[in-house]
Amino acid sequence: MGEYANNSTPVYTAISTAFRARTYAVPGSTTAKYRLGLTFNSSTAPSTAGVNITADLDTGKTYLAVIKYHFVAGTLNDSVSLFLFSDGDNIATEPAKPTLGPLAGDQSDVVFLQYAALRQYNAGQGIIVDGMIARTDWNWLPVKKTVAPKLVGPANNASVRVNGPATTPVVINWTKAVNFDKAVYEWQADLRSLSGFKPAALALASDNSGADSALSLNFGALDQVLAGLGLKVGDTLKAVWRVRAVSSGDTLYSDTFAIDLIRGYMVAPLSNFNLLAPANNTKLTVGIGLTQQAVIRWNASKAGTLPVTYEWLAIAKGGSFASPAVTLASDNSGADTTLTVTLGALDNLLAGLGVKQGDSIELQWTVRAAADTQRLDASQIWDITLKRSNKDLGSIRNLSPADKFSLRVNGPASTPVNISWTSAAKLSNARYTWQADLRSVGMYMPPALALASDNSGADTTLSLNFGALEQVLSGLGLKVGDTLKAVWRVRAVSNSADTIYSQSFAIDLIRGYMTAPLSSFALVSPANATSLTVKPAQPDLVNITWRKSTAGTLPVTYTWIAILPGGNFSAPTLALPSNNAGKDTVLTASYGAIDALLASQGLNPGDSANLQWAVLAQADAQSLLSSENRLITLKRFKDPVNSTLGLQMRGFNAYPNPSNGLVNMQFSEQLSGTLNIIVIDASGRIALSRSAKAESRVQLALEGLEDGVYWIQVQAENASYLQRLVLKH
Repeated sequence: MGEYANNSTPVYTAISTAFRARTYAVPGSTTAKYRLGLTFNSSTAPSTAGVNITADLDTGKTYLAVIKYHFVAGTLNDSVSLFLFSDGDNIATEPAKPTLGPLAGDQSDVVFLQYAALRQYNAGQGIIVDGMIARTDWNWLPVKKTVAPKLVGPANNASVRVNGPATTPVVINWTKAVNFDKAVYEWQADLRSLSGFKPAALALASDNSGADSALSLNFGALDQVLAGLGLKVGDTLKAVWRVRAVSSGDTLYSDTFAIDLIRGYMVAPLSNFNLLAPANNTKLTVGIGLTQQAVIRWNASKAGTLPVTYEWLAIAKGGSFASPAVTLASDNSGADTTLTVTLGALDNLLAGLGVKQGDSIELQWTVRAAADTQRLDASQIWDITLKRSNKDLGSIRNLSPADKFSLRVNGPASTPVNISWTSAAKLSNARYTWQADLRSVGMYMPPALALASDNSGADTTLSLNFGALEQVLSGLGLKVGDTLKAVWRVRAVSNSADTIYSQSFAIDLIRGYMTAPLSSFALVSPANATSLTVKPAQPDLVNITWRKSTAGTLPVTYTWIAILPGGNFSAPTLALPSNNAGKDTVLTASYGAIDALLASQGLNPGDSANLQWAVLAQADAQSLLSSENRLITLKRFKDPVNSTLGLQMRGFNAYPNPSNGLVNMQFSEQLSGTLNIIVIDASGRIALSRSAKAESRVQLALEGLEDGVYWIQVQAENASYLQRLVLKH
């Protein structure tokens, strides 16, 4: 081996034509024997046994010959050695003494080894070489082959219905990676439509903090995943999964399995629940045709995620709920925890049970919950007495707003809201009261709100307006945009105290704004004809203030606007929202920010801008200028000694631009002192302020800033810079 080469491909440089570590096969003591010899570079076969030739070796036997070239610092001092091993010898570490050598020669040391040659002395020689390996260290042990994890279960294309108790175990397992010490495992899942795992939709460490070749889940955990992905009961998630193994920075991946996860129900025993209304021992008079509604309520029972339905059961005292006299499904086909029934319908039920007009019946009632095959009765059994009226008092019906009406209380306070119903024809001198209650209560015991109808209760209408409803909604603590879910009915009372009720209608009242024209407002400060001289990075603040404008309850925002003399406020030169995102009646800006703003408009140090300014108020689609406008002169300071203190665009580069939040600032000039860095937003306010050591390159993190246009201003002792930057995450 050496630096010599005479082949054409690949092309080697022939630095020297001499071979080093020449190894010879020479005859042994018999024809069944042979020996290996070694020289540093001599082309003469060696002959000194034990020095440069080995003892006899058997033909037909396999040996491992290790030829070592040792680079030694200096010249003419490299050496070669030969190590010979038989089958079964320990080759884990280099022996202290080689079989032959180390030997030196009279040829110059090689710079590097680039070639190994096998040459046949004559055609009669026959040596089989199983292989050749070149390396720079001693490591002849076979390389352990790593084997990636193999998936075991669930099987490929398995279908799992996630339906049952939340604690139902789901175990995912695989074989461990082979020859992959201290591997940490991660189970990865992805949508089958993607299946790129870039990144995985879900990644979970295996049991025992990633050490085990199994991941223990349960139905509850899988249901959370399926619900989080928006799957409904009965939907199927078509997914793929695999396992990732990591060891000492190396990574192996298993094969990939497909799996279908079908979302079912999380099953649990029905939970106990209580009756709420009407109270125990309630007495209620019912009658023919009465439209007044009775609402029976109870708490919800739960059975995991199983749907629960309810039935109201009633028996005569002493009866059995195993065979109830009355069975009624709750509202919404049994899904709700209420049963709404009119007094006329109850009268029909009593008639069917044989109760005569004027008579009463004492009943016991409860509610039965059902979920799948489970059944559970409420924790209480309550008594109720129902009496059939022997009078025909007639009925009244709600007309408007219609049932389940949604009303947005938004507009002028005087906007009318009219409620109407039919008259109680069979009651003499009837007086009407409109009643409202929260839908979550709905029992009118007592009503949350009761108002006499128009004309001191004599009319079948109630005239309200948005202002009155706004007072009710705000009094209940509702904010703008909140919805009051309510019910309403009408109560009619005759001069003989006979009373009937209309049916209950649902209504949603959405609190909006009471609108009114924007009110006039005046400017406060700075005074007219004020003059300000500003410098780069100057921290002093100026406050521009004005009076408040109102537009009913509508939120009002403000924008400070400025124009050049003769300009038009409809197309202002500058427009800055007031503090607090335009909500306050003050605009605060630093002198440094104003200087940067003037520089962005092309004004040089020493230049002035004579401006007229006003404030624009806006509320919904309305806008109104302040009742006056004022003059202001803004001048950029110019250092009479060192004009370089003016803001410069050259010699400074902030990149990348647009930036995702990390900015590199490069300066071509030699700066001194401390850098004062301010970031100014589009409204002219300081969004960020930092200081840094003056260096040719400074990095700035734009933390907490939203996407938009900003100006970066840098002030050093001997220079100032300004650059526009776009932030886009």
